[in-house]
Amino acid sequence: MKKLLEHRFVILLARLILGMVLILASVEKITSPEAFAVSVDAYRLLPFPTVNIFALLVPWLELLCGVFLLAGYMVRGSSLITTILLCLFTFAILSAMARQLNIDCGCFGGAYRAPVSWTRVGEDLGLLVLALYVYIFSSREPAQNAPVSAPGAIGSPS
Repeated sequence: MKKLLEHRFVILLARLILGMVLILASVEKITSPEAFAVSVDAYRLLPFPTVNIFALLVPWLELLCGVFLLAGYMVRGSSLITTILLCLFTFAILSAMARQLNIDCGCFGGAYRAPVSWTRVGEDLGLLVLALYVYIFSSREPAQNAPVSAPGAIGSPS
């Protein structure tokens, strides 16, 4: 029982950290989409026509996933989307570093300026580990308030 409580606490802590980071990262990008679009364009990974679409949609996706993770709603889906986003962000930063681009990471919008660096990669990988942990182990949580099937009902153990 103690191990189950510790495990649930770790999942909760990981969800809270991820949720807060995603929400904080999204707010500035949502309020200043032009600045975020400039940061996205600086990576030179997306065709120009898609930069604005990416800059408009991704922050809202971050916000939605962050709120869902904090609320404990659709945790597996939110953590999976977060995992995919973090993989993309890490790839983008590594790509910029490999091409020796001296650019701002754009991670938290214009309010928090930080160049692409191994520190940003480490932060993203740490968050990626948390997102994967939540995704993998939240599915193994025992269902709370799960309906109990009547004996002899279809799908119930006899």
